[in-house]
Amino acid sequence: MSSRVERGLVVVVGLLATAFFFRSQIGDGFNYLFSDRYDGFIEISLLEHWFNVFRGYSHPFVTNYFYPEPNTLGYNDGYFLYGLIYSVPRSLGADAFLSSELVNVVVRGIGYFGLYAALRRMAGLSRPWSMFGGVLFTISNGIFIHAVHQQLLSVSFVPVLAVLAWEMVAALKQNRRLRGIAYGAACVALYAALLMTAFYIAWFFAYFTLFFLAAWLLVSPWNAKLEIAGVIRRHVPIIILFGLLMAAGLYPFLALYGPKADETGMHGLWAMALFSPSVFDLVHVGDGNLIFGRADIALHHRIAPEAQMFTEHTTGFPLAILAVFLCAAVWSCRHRKDVPLALPVTLATLVSWVLLMHFGSFALYPFVYDYIPGGKAIRVIARYQLFVAAPVTALAVCFLARTAKAWPKWLLAALCLFLLAEEVNTAPILRINREYWVARFDRLAPPPAECRSFFVARVDLKQGYIGGRIEAIYLHSVDAMLIAELNHLPTVNGYATFQPRDYALFLTEEPDYLKRIKAYRDRQKLTGFCAVDLPTMTWAGPEEVERQLADPDHMWEPPQPKAD
Repeated sequence: MSSRVERGLVVVVGLLATAFFFRSQIGDGFNYLFSDRYDGFIEISLLEHWFNVFRGYSHPFVTNYFYPEPNTLGYNDGYFLYGLIYSVPRSLGADAFLSSELVNVVVRGIGYFGLYAALRRMAGLSRPWSMFGGVLFTISNGIFIHAVHQQLLSVSFVPVLAVLAWEMVAALKQNRRLRGIAYGAACVALYAALLMTAFYIAWFFAYFTLFFLAAWLLVSPWNAKLEIAGVIRRHVPIIILFGLLMAAGLYPFLALYGPKADETGMHGLWAMALFSPSVFDLVHVGDGNLIFGRADIALHHRIAPEAQMFTEHTTGFPLAILAVFLCAAVWSCRHRKDVPLALPVTLATLVSWVLLMHFGSFALYPFVYDYIPGGKAIRVIARYQLFVAAPVTALAVCFLARTAKAWPKWLLAALCLFLLAEEVNTAPILRINREYWVARFDRLAPPPAECRSFFVARVDLKQGYIGGRIEAIYLHSVDAMLIAELNHLPTVNGYATFQPRDYALFLTEEPDYLKRIKAYRDRQKLTGFCAVDLPTMTWAGPEEVERQLADPDHMWEPPQPKAD
C-alpha cells in the first residue's frame, strides 16, 4: 500500500470515528444535539459572545449577561478556541445551535488526529496501531456521555499539546532552532488558548505535566538527563523566549480570572470531597454502556442505591481497557528502553490519579487543594478520569503494539474488537431540540429601539425537566443570556460557575422578584430598562417596565395587546 493511500486511510478512519461519535445527530439531521437547555444554553451564549467579539460588537472580557458587572467572562470558562471554530459556520449562515454542535464535531476530530500523531511521533507506532489508538480515544465512553458538558471535549487538545512539546524538544536536540521555536511557540499559544477555553482541561494538563517531569527525572537514565541539560545550556536564549511567550500568553487569563478568583474565593475543600472519585468510579461507565451497562446498574444499586445513575462521578473506564492499561504499567517497568516515555507517563498517570481519589474516609486530595497551584479552582475532580483517557489509551495501545508478536493473531484481533465495543455507549444526552429552539427564539421580535438593557419578567418553569428549585435558578437565566447575545443587548440576568457578589436575581416566581429587580436597577442606575416575557416571547419597553416597577410588590403582569 502506497504512503499516499495510507495517509488517506488515516483521514477516512478519523472521519468515520468522529461520525460514529455523532451518529445520533447525523441520523436525525442534527436536530437533537448534545447537552441540555441548562449548561448547553450557557455554552451557546458564550460561543455567540465570541462571534460578537470577532464582529466588533463586544469586548472580549465582557459578556452580555450580569450587566453592568465588569469582566463577566471570568465567572465561567472562556470557550475561546470553541468561539474561533463556531464563528466559521455562523459567518456562513448556520444557526447558533447547529454551529455549536459543529464545534463539537471539529474538536472531537482533533482528538483523533492528535492521539494518532502522538502514537506515531512519540511512541513510534505503525499507522494501523496509531489509528486504532485514535479511534479508541475518539469514541471514549466517558467523554461521550459527558458531552453534556461540551467544554470537556477540549480534552481532544491534550495529545496535540504533547506532540508540540515533543517536537520542540526533538528539534532543539538536533539544534534545529527555527523548527524548535516554531513548535514551542505553537505549544505555548495552544496552551494559553486552552486556558481561555476550558480551565479544567488546561489545569489537568499542567497538573499531569508536573508529575510527568518528576517521574522522568526519577526514572530516566543519566545520559538522557545529561542530554536535556545540554539542550538547555545550548539554547538558553530560546528557553528565555519561551518563558516570555508563556508570560504573554498567560497575561489575558490572569488579568481576567485573577481578580474574579479573589472576588469569588473559588471553591471550598467540601467541593473536592463531594466530587472525588471512589474505587467504584474507576469502572463506573453508566447504564448505557454496550458491554458493561447492566453490570454498572447492578453495582450502582448495591453501592449507592440512593444516587442517580448518571452523575459527575460517572467517568469510569470499561474493564478491558483498564486491565490492558494495568498490564502496560507493569510492562513499562520491565521494558523502559523500548519506549522511554512509557514509564514516566505511567507513573504520572497513576500517582496524579490516586491523589484525587478517596478510599472510604481516607483521601489525599486535600494535599492537591492546599499545595498545587490552582487546585482551589477545581470542583469536579472526578473529571480528571476523562483527562487520563488520553494517557491510558496511549499506554494500552503501545503495550499491545509492542507485544503483538507474542499474541495469537485471533486473540489479539478479538481483544481489539472488544476494546472498541466496550467504549460504545447507547445513551447520549441529546436534550436540545434544535428545530424547536430555533423557531422559539425566532418568534422573539427585535427589542425596542429605546432598550439599553433588559431583565426576564416571567418564565415557564414547565419547560425544564429536572424539577425543583433548579428550574427557577437556571431557566430564565440561561434564556436571558442567549437572548442577550443574539440581540447584542445586555441583560442583568445570568448564570455561571460563579456569580457576582450579592447577586440575587434568581427565582422569578417569588413574590419579591420585581422588588429585587427594582433595587438592582436603582443601585446600578440603569436607563432604557426593558423586560422580556418568556412564556409569550414578547418585549416590554422602558415605559411599561417603569409602570410595573413603580409598584414592585406584585407579580409581573404581561401587557395586554393593544386593540386595533
